[in-house]
Parts: sequence; structure tokens; C-alpha cells
Amino acid sequence: MELGEDVVKAMEYALGRAMHWQRPPHWSREDWKNELRAVANLAMCEALVDWQPVHGVPSTRYVYIKVVHYLRQMHQREWRFALRNCPADALEMRGGGGRPCTNGARKHRDRDVEEVSQCLTKNRA
Repeated sequence: MELGEDVVKAMEYALGRAMHWQRPPHWSREDWKNELRAVANLAMCEALVDWQPVHGVPSTRYVYIKVVHYLRQMHQREWRFALRNCPADALEMRGGGGRPCTNGARKHRDRDVEEVSQCLTKNRA
């Protein structure tokens, strides 16, 4: 399946929904936005690979559902991490502009970024 404009719009719509969810306190605002976008792109690529027209679900709807699912999983996972590892004062300032909690190492997702890049390149060719 090709990476059409409507599929990208479905991913962007799902991403826009996730941008309104409360940011975990151990993430800076900018890092959280970048991570959401990376996960959304990865989910979109996986949805494009997994989608089968014989099931009768439009590709845009399938992409939207898969992206929201991936973003929700990441959001819940990061909040579980925050509740286990961040001090109470960092949890109280959630949503504020303060410094993020830095207890524990944040995972680097270079592999995911590379996979998304390869997927996007492949689908545009």
C-alpha cells in the first residue's frame, strides 16, 4: 500500500488527539512531542504493512486505530514508569512548565527512528 495523503492525515489526526493527553512528568514538553511523533510514524508504517483490504476496513481508519493504540500504550507505559520512579513533587507539577523528573534512564529509540525512515523511504519509492 502506498503512503497517501489521506493515510498521513489519519496519522496526524491520531497524533493530534494524543498531544492533548497529559504529559508524564519525566519528559520535557519538546521531547514528549518528538517521541509521540516517532511512535505515530512507526505505528503508521506497521499499519500500512498489516492492512488487508479483504477485511473491509478502510486503510485510513485502520491507520488511525493502530496509531491511537500505539500512542495510548506508550502513554500508559510512561505514566506507570513515572508513578514508580518520580518523586511526589515532580508528579504534582505534571502539566506545568517545570523541569522533568530524571530518575532512571530514558530509552533511546534510534532503532525505531531508523525503521520509520526506512519504511517511509520504501513507501514513497
